[in-house]
Amino acid sequence: MGTESVDHSPIEALTKLLLTFSLKRSLYAVLGVWCALIFLGIHLYIDLSNSHAGDEEKGGNSAKSFARLVAEHAEGTFDRADLVLERAVKLLPTAELSQARSLSDTRRESLQTELHELQMRAHGVVSMSMTDETGYVFANTVGQPPGGFLGDRPYFLALKNGDREEPVISEVILGRISKMWGLQVARKIVKSDGTFGGMVVANVSMSGYLTDFYSKLGLPAASIVTLRDFEHRILARYPSNEGIYGKSFPPTFGKDITFESIGDVFGYRANLAVDNVDRTYGLMKLNGYKIYAIVGLPQDAIMSSWLRSLKQAIIVFLLAITGSAAATILYIRKFNSDRKILAFSSLLDITKEELIVTATHLSDEVRARASSEKSTNLFFERQIVGMAITSPEKGWLQVNDQLCHMLGYSRDELFQKNWAELTYPADLASDVEQFEKLLVVFEMLLPVAPF
Repeated sequence: MGTESVDHSPIEALTKLLLTFSLKRSLYAVLGVWCALIFLGIHLYIDLSNSHAGDEEKGGNSAKSFARLVAEHAEGTFDRADLVLERAVKLLPTAELSQARSLSDTRRESLQTELHELQMRAHGVVSMSMTDETGYVFANTVGQPPGGFLGDRPYFLALKNGDREEPVISEVILGRISKMWGLQVARKIVKSDGTFGGMVVANVSMSGYLTDFYSKLGLPAASIVTLRDFEHRILARYPSNEGIYGKSFPPTFGKDITFESIGDVFGYRANLAVDNVDRTYGLMKLNGYKIYAIVGLPQDAIMSSWLRSLKQAIIVFLLAITGSAAATILYIRKFNSDRKILAFSSLLDITKEELIVTATHLSDEVRARASSEKSTNLFFERQIVGMAITSPEKGWLQVNDQLCHMLGYSRDELFQKNWAELTYPADLASDVEQFEKLLVVFEMLLPVAPF
């Protein structure tokens, strides 16, 4: 007889279906969270890259704009000083120039008053002086008596030994009398015969005018502003650093860029050895002067907005990672829990099937044995001769009615005796011998018996 199939209840089937669906849904949700995290990371990276490039470009443009402003301010300052000098060289006739050392006090005072009036028209000029062809100072606007000497100054020698008509701008100089740093804008005085007759020089204050202007530009902290000549010597600097005035600091560009190749305005990035600060620089050459302006803005200030965005993006991404990790942990816990439930349910199904199979086999065996016993009983009871089944000890196990009738005993009485007691004494020995032989044969056949 075959085994019967397990009949699952609708509730059990529905429970398994819901658990399986829940696991799949949770898995898809976790995968969706991590996919969203990847897309978030890509979006943040692209956004930060674009904003970084934008802030870099904006910083470079700001540096170049400030450099243009500083250069135009310096041009205007030097141009105004030169206009004053052009008028000053005409104050003294050539005839008086040859007698400059012997001018009367009245004439000298008149000349100095005119120089002072011109000085007041040029913003940033704090003093003016006039020299003869030897560098002897015979007039000034600071009230000093005549007798000063400027013949050893490089800007005086450049005018005296050169043939240029344009003004000469000196290196940054510490005033002998004022003890203040400044730039000297000088123009030669030409005699009627065309020879060098002296110079008029205007002192442009660096600390009182140029750097004051630079301090009002609203530059971020750690910014620097410098004016340099074409030999890259520092002419003016903000913040002030007297230790580097007059020293040469060539700017560092790319490999394929030279100072001579730079046109109107140029931007670059460098780290100065002076203060080891990374800056973006704007450079612009002045028109008509061998001077250029440089403005350096610190990268920290330029990228401050981007750095804030970077910190915010890192926080957002870390929070997203934390949330994704938490969702994954919850899924793993749910997965393990539901898997145990499904495994236990499957185990119950298997156990139930085994029990049903076992019960079916037992039922079949019981029915078979009952049928066999019934057949045996029918076989015993329907015989016309006496029949019995005995034990190896010669006791009665089963007898039929015909045997009871033949022997004259009831079943209960026979079960109290054995067949040896009822056998004719003369035949007992032979019967016992045959019975024992039968037992030997039975014991030999027993191991291979179908039952």
